[in-house]
Amino acid sequence: MFNQSPWRRTFCTAAAATLIGSLALAGQTTVEDSIPLQTTNWNDTLTIPQFDPVLGTLNSVSIRFETNIEGSIGVENTSPNPQLLSATLRATIRLFAPDMVTELLASSPSNQIPDIALATFDGMIDFGGPSGFTSPQLTDNEVGTLTVPPRGTLTLAQFTGIGTVSFPAAAQGSSFFTGNTGNEASVFELRAAARLIVTYDFTGREQPCVPNTKEVPGSLLLFPRFDNRTNTITVITVTNTNCDFTPGPGPLLNGTVDVEYVYIGRYGPNGQELDCLETNRTRRLTPCDTITLLTRFDNPQVERGFLYVFAKDPQSGQAIVWNHLIGQALYIGSNAIDDDPAEDALNARTFLGIGADRTPTDHDGDGIRDLDDVEYSEAPDEILIPRFLGQDGDFKGGPSSFHSRLVLVGLSGGSQFTTQVLILFYNDNEVGFSTQYTFRCWDDPRLTDIDDGFLETFLDGTDNAVNEIIGAPDKESGWMRIDGQIALSSADVITDPAIYAVLFERFGTFVVCDLPWELCTQNNGDLFPNGVIAED
Repeated sequence: MFNQSPWRRTFCTAAAATLIGSLALAGQTTVEDSIPLQTTNWNDTLTIPQFDPVLGTLNSVSIRFETNIEGSIGVENTSPNPQLLSATLRATIRLFAPDMVTELLASSPSNQIPDIALATFDGMIDFGGPSGFTSPQLTDNEVGTLTVPPRGTLTLAQFTGIGTVSFPAAAQGSSFFTGNTGNEASVFELRAAARLIVTYDFTGREQPCVPNTKEVPGSLLLFPRFDNRTNTITVITVTNTNCDFTPGPGPLLNGTVDVEYVYIGRYGPNGQELDCLETNRTRRLTPCDTITLLTRFDNPQVERGFLYVFAKDPQSGQAIVWNHLIGQALYIGSNAIDDDPAEDALNARTFLGIGADRTPTDHDGDGIRDLDDVEYSEAPDEILIPRFLGQDGDFKGGPSSFHSRLVLVGLSGGSQFTTQVLILFYNDNEVGFSTQYTFRCWDDPRLTDIDDGFLETFLDGTDNAVNEIIGAPDKESGWMRIDGQIALSSADVITDPAIYAVLFERFGTFVVCDLPWELCTQNNGDLFPNGVIAED
């Protein structure tokens, strides 16, 4: 009889991994359960959640059964004659189908002690001395796999639903001695464990591709980067385009709004890493008003990060719909090598408040700005960057001519989540490559920190278009698309997290930037939680 065990560990470890916009996505979701090391013999059950059909169509199921043993061997020769023995610590561990009858996988991890020479009995059964032996701690592991289909005893239907599917498992000790056995006392201490890992390969449901409207006034402005290093200046401007000067409630004019600046700091004054430190400022904009500030004076404790600004009711302090805000960041830098000189401006990425003007946006009362088309317009699904230039290698004692940075902003999870993005990049002859990068809340790595595939020397060795760049055929170029894969905290997982990205492209002594192109939308963006559990 198999006993139902507690649901020990079941979690998602992989997400959709194919970037094809609004078409159906090929994806993987992995779940698992385990039975900890325990003394044999035992019967137990491994339970995992079914594949939720809301995600799409299940194509196949991969099952991985990991087993391991741990223990020791003791023997005492009780014979008046010496003996030469070999001992094997072994368990047979079986995984059964949900019908509790059909055996799916079996393994026999083992560890052997050969040629144990034992003298005649010394009068004490203590598994020591000249007639006794105790082994050190022994371990072994084995792995078995199968796929559904074509496994006839299992069907995809058994794995599809909103419930669970259970697999009985059993471990039986099968340790033994071989050799000139006669009279001996023996003891086997044997523990066995099992782990079931199930990967669902599926095709996601087709989703309509909703285009973004980002170059219009909104209620929330995202500034993907500020830089307060010694030789750089970041200038932030926020403008209220509502010019209603008619009297409003109380002493205010109808076109008056408060705006809250939320700085998320990732690096401190000396470049030290910060725990996504949040700093808040609230300012009032009267009708047709604009405010320009230097971030190093507004938030001097932080060196680099990002900020967002959202509209609030001047009387209640609540976040409100106020689709009248526009903004821009101006970047000014020196020729210092480490500071990436910049002489360019970047418009804020705007998000519309959803609903009538002046109505509250925080519908769920969590104090978080949800980019879900309920509170604010949705975040982009994919980021498309039409060009990058082949990168130089190390500084080699002087400034590189091409040393671009990719600014990445995590829009799902918040300060306690680490986000992994998938980057597909192509050379100038449509040859594709892929890489991944992991960051916490915000980062601005150089392209060469992400992957050597962005190097000029690498691109030169690919099947590239020999006459491009037209007018400068000795220089390589390409383009890229970026999508969030997974975001993890110590307690939660977000699949397909929302992200934003901007390329700051260094060309000689200048750095230029522009908002990227965006493909479709997704509704799981949040600005900006601080917990380890994802906001709903």
